[in-house]
Amino acid sequence: METSRLYPHEMSAGTATPRRRPGARSKLTPRRLRRLLDALRAGNYNIRAAEFAGVSRETVRLWRRRGEELLGAAWAEGTLNGDLVDDARRAGVGISGLLRRAGWDERDALLAELAEEIPRAEAEAEVHLVARWSLMAERDWRAAAALASRRWPERWRNAPAIEVVGPEGDPMRFSVAGPDLAQVIADVITSHPDVEDKAAELLALIHR
Repeated sequence: METSRLYPHEMSAGTATPRRRPGARSKLTPRRLRRLLDALRAGNYNIRAAEFAGVSRETVRLWRRRGEELLGAAWAEGTLNGDLVDDARRAGVGISGLLRRAGWDERDALLAELAEEIPRAEAEAEVHLVARWSLMAERDWRAAAALASRRWPERWRNAPAIEVVGPEGDPMRFSVAGPDLAQVIADVITSHPDVEDKAAELLALIHR
């Protein structure tokens, strides 16, 4: 028997269909789920999407974790399969509609749909934004360069040039990718204690 602190269940033997114990009414409603997914599809951060739906990010995280458990069981037992899910989406029924027809209560069906649809909503947001970025790149080379630097950073990311003055006043130059910058400056401090103050200023800027 499996129980959940937030969503107590008794799982019937050999099936993923939950039997609900009496308890407090869930905050997860079809409207709240729709608002959450709409906000994610628009490209919002998870915390803002949760607030838009009227709950905390932690609540959504717990809902998603429980929903993934239920969703996995539904797929494993055959309550859900690819064809059924595709047909349900085309008909506008969704995962929760399928599970309700299979005898699930509304809250568990919505939890499973939340777990299924959050990654999909996030993917749709990214695809949409990258498509808009690509269109902008056709008109502005800077947008193209920025997109390339993020899509293929190993080839297109600009490596910042750093100049540190050595003990004789001659410049010491380094060209490194951003993630290694702090380590290079730390190495400079170790090798050349006389430039420690200047290097420490650079480290402070990096970690600001």
